[in-house]
Amino acid sequence: MPTEQNKPAPPAAESSQQKAQRTSLRNSRRFIARWIIISSVVSLLLGGLLLVFNTKINTLLADFDSLGSIEGGPLAVSIFMLAGGCGLLLLLPVLGGERREWERIMPLIFEQRGHFGKMLMGSAIFVVTEMSLPAFIGYMVNDIVNTQRSMPGLYIAIGVLLGVLVLRAVGGYFRQNHAQALAYSISADLRQKLYSHLQKMNFSYFDKARQGDLMSTLTNDVEKLQFFLLNSSEDFFVAPLKVYIGIACVIFLNWKLAVVIILTMPLISIMLKFAGGRLRRINREAQDWVAKLTAELAEGINTIRLAQSFGLERTELSRFQHTNEETRRHLLGHAQVSAVLLPIVEAIGFIGPLVIIISLCWWAISGGVDLKAAEILTLAGYGALIANPLGKVSRLMVTLSQGEAASSRINGILDTEAAIHDLPDAKEIAEVDGRIEFDNVTLRYGAKDAYALREVNLVIQPGTLTAFVGESGSGKSSLVHLVPRFYEVSSGRVLLDGHDVRGLKLANLRSHIGLVSQDTILVHGTIAENIAYGTPDADHVEILGAAQSANAHTFIMEFPDGYDTVVGEKGVTLSGGQRQRIAIARALLRDPRILLLDEATSALDSVSEAMVQDALNKLMFGRTTLLVAHRLSTVRHADNIVVLKAGRIVEQGNHEALIAKGGEYARLVKLQGMAREESG
Repeated sequence: MPTEQNKPAPPAAESSQQKAQRTSLRNSRRFIARWIIISSVVSLLLGGLLLVFNTKINTLLADFDSLGSIEGGPLAVSIFMLAGGCGLLLLLPVLGGERREWERIMPLIFEQRGHFGKMLMGSAIFVVTEMSLPAFIGYMVNDIVNTQRSMPGLYIAIGVLLGVLVLRAVGGYFRQNHAQALAYSISADLRQKLYSHLQKMNFSYFDKARQGDLMSTLTNDVEKLQFFLLNSSEDFFVAPLKVYIGIACVIFLNWKLAVVIILTMPLISIMLKFAGGRLRRINREAQDWVAKLTAELAEGINTIRLAQSFGLERTELSRFQHTNEETRRHLLGHAQVSAVLLPIVEAIGFIGPLVIIISLCWWAISGGVDLKAAEILTLAGYGALIANPLGKVSRLMVTLSQGEAASSRINGILDTEAAIHDLPDAKEIAEVDGRIEFDNVTLRYGAKDAYALREVNLVIQPGTLTAFVGESGSGKSSLVHLVPRFYEVSSGRVLLDGHDVRGLKLANLRSHIGLVSQDTILVHGTIAENIAYGTPDADHVEILGAAQSANAHTFIMEFPDGYDTVVGEKGVTLSGGQRQRIAIARALLRDPRILLLDEATSALDSVSEAMVQDALNKLMFGRTTLLVAHRLSTVRHADNIVVLKAGRIVEQGNHEALIAKGGEYARLVKLQGMAREESG
């Protein structure tokens, strides 16, 4: 009967962060859907009421000279509102997931609703004041010039015009300022979200992902999205608003002319749909090549010393040149398509004012409509204001396609769920004895990959030294990396003091484990900062003590700046042995109960190895230690030596017993002895 501690961990459930993201997305969609529904219902109701009471309204308007001259105003406005309501309702399917690329952006916009709301408010003020200018100018021409009004009337009109311009400037300030704040805030939040997500990904993700691709997404793609938000977010709302208000004003002044303009709108929609599809595909291809270029550049910089040591500078240069040329070709292709499509779509935008001018000329010649000069000026002004946002819509399609391509690549990272995370009922353990058990453990990194471990059963007693040996690829490091859950078992269990490690909180589990590997990782900073990396609250005395125990204090003090010496990126200013001793000091300072040593001395010369081994002996004392070793001379004094072959344990015991057995371990010892004799 299994105990409470030994029960298998429950299957992975949805994390609290995933639930929060799903809730935030649902709230954002609900907010926008409600806004669209309310707007469409109001538009439909008002349009219906105007249509029902059209005759009565016309009778009332006949009492006012300025409004009575408007041709078919209420009827046209009612039709416009009904059409607008139906159009808004047509936007609802978009919220059902057809624009999946923007899913992650919507909650971020919702979080910045203060900036978003002020941008919309400023945009509304800007648009309303700007759209009132043609009507006001027409009024000045008609009522002041033609009717010979007095100078005071002119002064009042100029004062009102200046007030409108001031309001327009205030609206422009709010929309521009808060559009920038919205773009920068969302970019920062998104970059933080991406980096936070990457911090939670397990080792297998980074085994397959290219560093340059990730860097490109965190920088280039976020900047593309920021560019769209910064330069196009206001136009995304302002341009359609200008078009609708402009058409509404034209309807109010001359509904026949407005109907002609509205009939041209499907042409623009068809062109934008065609252009948008092409631009999206080309932008995605171009940004994929930029990401590949960034990846190769990062890899090339990291391997410059290797290329120079093998004399492969020309080979590396040729490889980079090929990728660089392919990237340039795709970017030029994008530029050529944009150069063809943009003028065409912009030309479509000028159909509005051309239709107005041609229609006005036609009606004036045929005598179908009696228009005054002021009315012609007003209608032409609205035609220009309608054409301007339609031209912006064409450019908006370019930045929109770039933003969608960037969002797609960003979502590619965010949609990749961390295979290893805290379960909902994960717990913490304050103290650890250090008993580790591998219970019928099998590991396979991917569905198509070969098995790294098969049915491994092993018990490691607290405070003992267990060494793992075997040929390369036998599964030594894979087995050790299961203890801190760097990888997840495919089947079986790994138990720490009887607790399945999957049922423990990751941070708590790893706080009891120290790691020193062959590939020592140092950050760009001082020696003291690197020693205290895992223990940020350590004081200088504790850092000094850890360095002395790790045999690092002497060489550190030889540097002019001592513990304040900057080690450079990846610790390039230090030797391999010096880096290893700093890593050991880091592990000593953390004082873990369990220690993982993954070929910690395999890449060192004999002098450095002796000093590092002495430091390791101090570090291992009294701790449960799992030692992955290539040099079998370092495992002679291990309490238990586990020999792996093809992912299975083939034998285990101490050095003398395994030599006497004459099995796999004895064969490996003999091979290393022969190798040393030949090299000697």
